Amino acid sequence: MDFNDNSIVGTLFWTRSCPDMPQYPWLNHDENCEVAIIGNGMAGAMCARRFADAGVDVVLLGEKPVGFCATSAAQGIAGYQLDAGLIGLSKKVGMDAAVRVFDLCAGAVDDLEDLSAALETDIAFQRRDGFFFTACECGAEQMQREYLARRHNGFAVELIDRVKAREMFSFPVAAGILSAGMACECDPYKLTHALVRDAAQKGARVYENTAAQQVDVGPEESVVTTDNGFSIRAKKVIIAAGFETARHLKSMASMKTAFTIVTAPVPDFSGWQEQASLLSDDCPPLRLRTTPDARIMVSGLDCGIPALVRASRLLPADTLRSKKLQ
Repeated sequence: MDFNDNSIVGTLFWTRSCPDMPQYPWLNHDENCEVAIIGNGMAGAMCARRFADAGVDVVLLGEKPVGFCATSAAQGIAGYQLDAGLIGLSKKVGMDAAVRVFDLCAGAVDDLEDLSAALETDIAFQRRDGFFFTACECGAEQMQREYLARRHNGFAVELIDRVKAREMFSFPVAAGILSAGMACECDPYKLTHALVRDAAQKGARVYENTAAQQVDVGPEESVVTTDNGFSIRAKKVIIAAGFETARHLKSMASMKTAFTIVTAPVPDFSGWQEQASLLSDDCPPLRLRTTPDARIMVSGLDCGIPALVRASRLLPADTLRSKKLQ
């Protein structure tokens, strides 16, 4: 499946496996609250639950059903390592800040595990090892430098060379970094619904199928006007609308088309040690995970076709998808 700021194309794995989720009303009256959150995907749901848990009067507004935009096409993995690696990130923000980012991401894995235990819904949380690797011999030296940088900054990592990799994985590995227990998987669609349900039980008002048409920011309060003519007056407005955020902020970032491919069930994972969360050092990078029903989910495969080109139907999504599957 591929997605951009305003469209998702293909069969959605998570929504298909969870067809009977709670529904929420559309907004049919004016509202007043302390915090209005635009976007009912995973980010908006987490914000709503956090504010509701703290006793803040909150309204959650979404253009589509809860969790039905980019969240429904997400891979559902979290880990401390980013695509650029610690060295790559340090070139942009400095090493101290890069280490801080990695530390926060590592802490997020722990937080998600605690959250999964606290929620009433089973979100299929699974702790995993993280494996960052390159299949190219020319990238092995850079992988070793990345390993040394992480070890020097206190991360528990193991360098996996070609020989050891053959004992662990059935695919080509020139070098890799194994981070034990530093990644996790879950069902992002179930997680989002569990968060929204918990927030609603704690007093949050949730409205779906209602788009925020305009946001007027004032010194004391802001006003969100919806596409059906109602308004939400709030002291603060949080825009957590994923790719749609650019529209509300009056800016349009350049976005590529990304893909997620899900296989049929796989009978044997013997060439994939502990079904670790995989991140390849490719351009573009690939992320691979397994699902609770023993499928492989591959995300990335970004192409240089901007989202707006697809949205204007200059290049059909089916054409792009068929090229990726070749």
